[in-house]
Amino acid sequence: MKRLITTAFVFVFTASLSFAQLRFSEMELSFPMTVRNITATGSIYLKNNFDRDKTLKVTSLSDVFKPTDSLVTVGAHDSLLITVNYKPVQNITDRSFIVFYSVDSTASVTLLVSGMGSTGDSYQTSTFDKFDADLKNALNSLVINHTSLGYNTARDRMFEVIDKQPGDTIECVYTGTKIKAATRTAAQNQGFDTEHTWPQGTFSQNEPMRSDIYHLYPTSSTANNKRSNYPFGAVTGTPTWTSGGSKLGPGSTGATVFEPRDVHKGNVARSMLYFITRYPSNYGSFFSAAQESAFRIWNKFDPVDSRELQRNAGIALYQNKRNPFIDHLEFVDRIYSFLNNTSPLPTANLNVFPPGLSFDTVLVNGTGYASLWLINTGDKVLTISNKSISNPVFSFENIPVQIAGGSMVEVILSFKPTTTGSFQGMIEINSDGGTFNGVVKGVSDISTGINVEETPAVLNNSFALKQNYPNPFNPETKIGFSVPNRNGNSSFVKLAVYDVIGNEIAVLVNDERAPGEHVVSFDATNLPGGIYFCRMEADGFNATTKLVLLK
Repeated sequence: MKRLITTAFVFVFTASLSFAQLRFSEMELSFPMTVRNITATGSIYLKNNFDRDKTLKVTSLSDVFKPTDSLVTVGAHDSLLITVNYKPVQNITDRSFIVFYSVDSTASVTLLVSGMGSTGDSYQTSTFDKFDADLKNALNSLVINHTSLGYNTARDRMFEVIDKQPGDTIECVYTGTKIKAATRTAAQNQGFDTEHTWPQGTFSQNEPMRSDIYHLYPTSSTANNKRSNYPFGAVTGTPTWTSGGSKLGPGSTGATVFEPRDVHKGNVARSMLYFITRYPSNYGSFFSAAQESAFRIWNKFDPVDSRELQRNAGIALYQNKRNPFIDHLEFVDRIYSFLNNTSPLPTANLNVFPPGLSFDTVLVNGTGYASLWLINTGDKVLTISNKSISNPVFSFENIPVQIAGGSMVEVILSFKPTTTGSFQGMIEINSDGGTFNGVVKGVSDISTGINVEETPAVLNNSFALKQNYPNPFNPETKIGFSVPNRNGNSSFVKLAVYDVIGNEIAVLVNDERAPGEHVVSFDATNLPGGIYFCRMEADGFNATTKLVLLK
């Protein structure tokens, strides 16, 4: 089953209420397939159609997508090239959002970003976009049927080739003790032995497990005996034995555990995770949840170094298979459980932008509208249990009961002042994916105000687009516009309605109109509730107003 790792989202809306005010040149910024840990760069234009400059904060909801700037200013009626870097960490499909919201909290726009990561090697085809049991099965198919050398030959190759350091030096992986020995026999005569990271007694010393070099290491006989068959873990009490950084003693539960020295912790983790993937029977029920938890920590604490890479290549020369967790330790993060085939329970996660909301000045007894974006970055449906605003001059015009996993919903707020002054309230939204608390502000005056995120009905040589009435509406509203008298000549007018992503929903006027005042009706019976925009274009004039359809 495909899971989200913080970035795999389904995009629902690609533009905000600021359609025709703040918008991107494209609906999505897509990156080509990129090798993990390599940075790809993409750019897209952000257009500001406001009559004033807009300074915007930039927030990415995924670490793999990073805008080059966290604060940008777009001039009035100008465009700005936005640059985003994509650096995948997994060979999966990444989808996320980058939110741009003005520092005065009056406008926002959201950009969908997507890309695909690649391992850049032979693992790509079999592991791309796989998680949990699917990924474990894919990795198992890559490591099964290795060339089994037999126990004596495997140990000879380990001591005499794979783990031999310059000058015939052999090092105990647990203590750091070094000896000079050209052969396995010579090493054994000096008190060295072969450590089975997964105790061989649990599988009755059977092949091919016994001779699989990916879990065999040279150790001193003393360290080998001290480790015995004890599980791995962090020693939290007083150790009963220590040497070279390795310890034997009580763990967090009081049971005896063996803790390898720091430089070998990651090697142990990747050997054990390889073994349970290669041999999923869990011989002797030795692999436990407590050990798995430690291995996940050690895998990050002690990442793969050049010696471990060299060892992986050396073993592969003889066994003809590689340990995938050495080549790609990040695979561990995509497997929820090595102990069994369970997957994580779906979760909901509420994110809200902008963190606070402000309205431009609104006329007394007028109405202003603004929006919040509710983003569920989880992988299950988010349920909203309660919402409230402490000041009654502000209200929710629409808010969903549920938000699908990995999707975004626009919530409309209205500001309806009946007196002049400054107003403030607290917004609270409760859900099973978290709680949002934010401040909403508005100012009312008797002079002309500008409602939030709307292009006002600006006159241009007497052309004008008027706000629809009623607004909000359901299902029908009236839209007025003016055509100037130019020597008695008519003008070609286009009046159309668009949804929030710029799709043309209806064309209300598309012909010559005589000078004067005109009114047309818009029937939205067959449309879902939400935000729409009416745009007028005529002889170089254009204006946009916002329509709020409540159902």
